[in-house]
Amino acid sequence: MGLPNQGIDYYLDYLLTLQESHPKRAFFLSLVGMSPDETHMLLKKVQNSGFNGITELNLSCPNVPGKPQIAYDFETTERILSEAFAYFDKPLGIKLPPYFDIVDFDQAAEVFNRHPLKFVNCVNSIGNGMYIEDESVVIRPKNGFGGIGGQYIKPTALANVHAFYQRLDPSIQIIGTGGVYSGRDAFEHILCGASMVQIGTALHQQGVGIFERISLELKAIMAQKGYEKLEDFKGKLKYLA
Repeated sequence: MGLPNQGIDYYLDYLLTLQESHPKRAFFLSLVGMSPDETHMLLKKVQNSGFNGITELNLSCPNVPGKPQIAYDFETTERILSEAFAYFDKPLGIKLPPYFDIVDFDQAAEVFNRHPLKFVNCVNSIGNGMYIEDESVVIRPKNGFGGIGGQYIKPTALANVHAFYQRLDPSIQIIGTGGVYSGRDAFEHILCGASMVQIGTALHQQGVGIFERISLELKAIMAQKGYEKLEDFKGKLKYLA
């Protein structure tokens, strides 16, 4: 869609209201600017606000015409993070695009480990796919080219979660995102190293009731396997001999 939204002031006001009415909940604010300067302007607004939740810097939107995915450029990513942490002292993580080569995992992790990130979110949609219905493209605004999510991307998401679990400093947690439709899907993300699981496409398709269903399914799997808490199996993916 190209990041259409109401603007930073609208969402900060919304979150501050939520914080007052739900003081025990943790809230996420995901943001990015159309340029590095605009990104810093947004982060400074958050820094100077009363928002006490978690900020996610989205370095991976594939749907903005003329704007490459930032996190594929490691020099630019390093520069943005270095500049941001010079003034931003609230909890901050980054949402990542999917990486596909082992060397990319190595180089990206080297950058991320140099900064006090709270988390990385693996992964955003796979960029520049195409989906067709009745002879017409479905995705806009790039004439059909855009991010593909949902069940299509779960194997790629799991690979990214596990690759970064193997490479990142343990202080940097991982949010597993991509293809979560069931408790089994959530279980696999956690098995690969995720501390938290995000639901996007399935939420859009099935509504908020999906959270309770997936939670119950995950608890049933854990009970069957004798796991009492997520740490009992987080990151403990088994390999073939």
